[in-house]
Parts: sequence; structure tokens; C-alpha cells
Amino acid sequence: MTLSPKQRLALRVAGVVLALLMLQVAFSLFYWLPMRSVSIALKPSVDVFALVGIVLIGTSLGRLRGRGRKVLLSLAPILLGACVLLGVAQGIALREFGYNFTLAYHTSKVQALFKMMYEAQSWPVFAISMVLLAGTIILLIVCAAWALSRLIAEGHRGRQHRITLAGGFFLYAVLGGILMGFNGSMIVELANQVDEVVHRDERIKAQAKKIEKTMTTVKVLKIGENLRRPTVLVFVVESYGQILMEAEKYADFREFLAEQQVQLESAGYAQRSMVYDAPVFGGSSWLANASILCRLKVQTEKTYFSLMEAKGSCMPKQFNEAGYHSVFAASNTTKIDDEYRRKFPFETFFTKDDFGYEGPRMSWSYMPDQFLIDFVERNVLSKPSDRPHFAYYKLTSSHHPWDTIPAFIDNWDEVGHGRVFHHRESIRFPDNAFIGGKHYNEGYEASVRYSLQTIVDYLGKMPPERDVLAIVLGDHQPRRPVAVMDRDPWTVPYHVISRDKELVERFARIGYTPGLLTKAPQGRVPGLDTIAGHIIRGLNDMVVIEASAPSAPADATTGSSNASKA
Repeated sequence: MTLSPKQRLALRVAGVVLALLMLQVAFSLFYWLPMRSVSIALKPSVDVFALVGIVLIGTSLGRLRGRGRKVLLSLAPILLGACVLLGVAQGIALREFGYNFTLAYHTSKVQALFKMMYEAQSWPVFAISMVLLAGTIILLIVCAAWALSRLIAEGHRGRQHRITLAGGFFLYAVLGGILMGFNGSMIVELANQVDEVVHRDERIKAQAKKIEKTMTTVKVLKIGENLRRPTVLVFVVESYGQILMEAEKYADFREFLAEQQVQLESAGYAQRSMVYDAPVFGGSSWLANASILCRLKVQTEKTYFSLMEAKGSCMPKQFNEAGYHSVFAASNTTKIDDEYRRKFPFETFFTKDDFGYEGPRMSWSYMPDQFLIDFVERNVLSKPSDRPHFAYYKLTSSHHPWDTIPAFIDNWDEVGHGRVFHHRESIRFPDNAFIGGKHYNEGYEASVRYSLQTIVDYLGKMPPERDVLAIVLGDHQPRRPVAVMDRDPWTVPYHVISRDKELVERFARIGYTPGLLTKAPQGRVPGLDTIAGHIIRGLNDMVVIEASAPSAPADATTGSSNASKA
């Protein structure tokens, strides 16, 4: 079939437009993926503008023939590939966790992320997901390289073709820039990422010095000699978010919570609750836990590493100095390094391999929350001791993807080494997976119900003579689409529970309300970084409780990593 001159012209024009769109995609992924907005995708890219200029000048001077063309077509895919990879990483980081991807702090955690994805679902689902992701990235890079080659070919067709290409593109760039603005330069972003890698250590040390000035506030919060010394149990429930207290779709959960409140009251417990603002959304629990323990807002990976570098004590050391036996229990933590032990000097650490669990894995969680709580009870709390305990539990049964909810064992004596879970039927949502699921809402609610039921039943069966202050809180809101970071607040429920009613009433002075239900807060919400001060001040008769505390200085670099996970 022979094409007419007009048809050939139309095809060339279509090819040029397609090539420009492909380059636009490669350079705009960084901005488009987090928001998925058409207007952001259509914003002219500074990099495409510059690249078209290079092609026009190079072809007009004859510099993009032979070796020059080979050099450009060899280097360009590397640059375009870096932009695509950074764009995908930024899209995942912002959409899933609410922070910017930073090469200096996140690269080392990519393996851990893929490991988590692999272990949280069946290997065929994981393999298909990875093939699709890799295929998409490769396709984008190949298309962008073809687009550049197509523009070079068009530039070599002659002066009139170059004028037409320049006129059409610059008209789009000018009009688009006026109407929508420009996307930033990915070349500059790549340069900034490299710069952060090169100067990583010195910038961490500089921020550590700033943190040390803030951390001095923690040092003066000494627990007085007149301290009441109840055992303090802090249960951090994974993804226990305020969405459960406010969304209409979780009305049944609030009825369940009212039942748990009645059960606690019948066991002699007083309860008060409050809402706290989490530093993260949908994930990055280690940042939330660092905020809780160190009275410091740890919202970024850079702040986390700086905290580890900084001098200054955190809550475990304060309880140690007050004569407590401090315990850290985390079933999904596989490694505790020396740096973590120095910053969080718990006297006893229980991590994955210390529990001797012989039951089945429950999706992302290596073992059920009930087993973890029972283990600490059998091996620590029930043993004779002349010291009270400060136990910090990192619970994981309510971790996304919410596809397997453990069976609750009514008779705790049967929990043992966990073999009983082989014979008890779990609640399953088989279509829930790491990348998505049809029953996320149902699975999420069921998982949090399980964790709270476990805690409430445990407290209800605790010997009445044991003096205990239980703290139950969430680390962050659940990931999308259960909660959406641009729509929902970054808040979590927090409950203080004790048979010592006078102790619980002390928390009323900073706004804690009776019961377990936490209503939508009015006005400013304190952050999780204020909890350490609130707990210690609530225990200390001589210290006036305040509603707020200073936070760490903000930094421009955001990130995520789990220093305590393999």
C-alpha cells in the first residue's frame, strides 16, 4: 500500500507527538505517580524542553550523526532509566507511606521491602507482581529511548522539519507552562540525590547535634522517689488507626469496642482514651516507635539515623534508672544491632528467634499476638521479682495485607509453643495480597478486633493483686485504600487502662476522656512524641502534667528504613 504525501506527513507528525509524550512520561513519573493527576502528567517538563533543544541544535550542526548519535543514544537510556526508577520509587514511597524517596537512606532497605512482599503472599502472586513491575519499567525505558531516536531522525530530515518540531513543541511548552506550570527538573533531582549520598554522614551528624539540644528535655524528666511503681505494659497495635472510630464503614467495630470496654469494667479496670497524631501514615512503624520511645518526632529516615547518632536518653533508660526491668518484645523483628541497643537500652530483648514459636506463620506476622503476649507473661511477668516491669510490645497480627487472622485461643494454657495454631482455623481473606485486595476493609477490621480482643482478655484474666498500667495505642493509620493519607487525618487511638482508678484519672488532666472510644479531636492534636512525657508524668505525683512537648527540628529530606529488621 502506497501512502500519499499527506498521509506520510500525518504519520511523521503522529510519531513525533508520540515520541514527545513518551519522553514526557519518563520525566514526569516522579511527579505524576504519587498523585495520578492528569494535569500533573501534562505539565511540560523542563528536561524534555532541554532535551528537544539539544536534539535541534545537535542535528542542525550535524553533531548527532555517527559517533555523536551513538554516544547520545547510549547515555540517554541510562539517564532516562534513572529518572523512571526514581519516579517509580517516589510514587511508591509517597502513595504508600507519605514521604519522599531518598537514595541515601532507602536503597539499603529495598531488599527488605521485596522480602516482606514475598513473605506476605504466595510466591506465584509475588512473581507475577515482580514481572509486571520489571516489565513496565523496562518498557518505559525502551519507549523513551525510541522516542529520543525518533526525534533525532526527525531533526536530520532538514531545516524545515526542525523548525516545525521546534515551533510545535515550544508552543506546547509555552502554553502548557502558562496554563499549568512546569514540572521540576529530574536532572536536578538526580543531582540532589547524589549530593545527599555523598554528604550523608556529615548531614546526619549535623542534625544529631540539633536533636541533642531537643533531647535534653527528656533528661530532666526524672522519675521522682515518690513514684508509684506499677508494672507498665505498652501494647503498640499495628495499623490501629482513628479511621476505625470515625468512618461509617466501621460502625460495627465501635459496637465491638463498647463490648470490650464493658468487659474491662467488669474486671475492675478504669479506662481513659485520647487521640494522638502519628508521624507516619500506612507504614514505617519503626519511625513511630522511635517517636514514642524518645519524645522526638521521627518522621523521616534522616531523623531516625540522626537520632541513633545523637546523645540523649529515651524511655527505656528512664525506666531502667527508676528501678524497672525493661522488656522489648517484637515477633517480627529479626535483628537488634548494637546501635539500637545503645539508643533503646531495654534490659531484655525478645525477637523472632527468641520465642521458640512452633506454629504456622500468619501472613506477614511470624506469630500471633496472643502467643507473643502469653510468652512474655509466662517468661517474665508471672515470675517472682522484686522489681516492676516496663514491657514494650510491638504487635503485628494486624499488619497489612490482612489476609490471615489468627484464631483466638480462649484457654491461654493451650497456647504453649504455638503448635495449637496448626489445629485452629484462622479467618481467611484469600484475595487480599500485598498489592491489593477485594476485602481489605473486612480483613483490616477483623485483624484489629483480634489484637484488641487478645489484649482485653489477657488483662481481664490477670490476677487482681497485680498492679498494672496498660497502654494500648496504634502506630499509624492503615495503608490505602482503607485510609487515604490526603483525605484522612494521621491520628491514632491511645488508651490508658488500670485497676488503679486514681492513676487513670491523672490522665484526665491532659484531655483523656472516659472509655475506649476516641472521638474526632477538636483543635491541635499532640503527637506520639509527647507520649513518653505523658506516661512518666502520669506516674509521678510531683510533676505537673502538660499537654505538649517540643519536637525535633524538621528536615527537608524524608525517608524510611527499619534498622531493627533484616
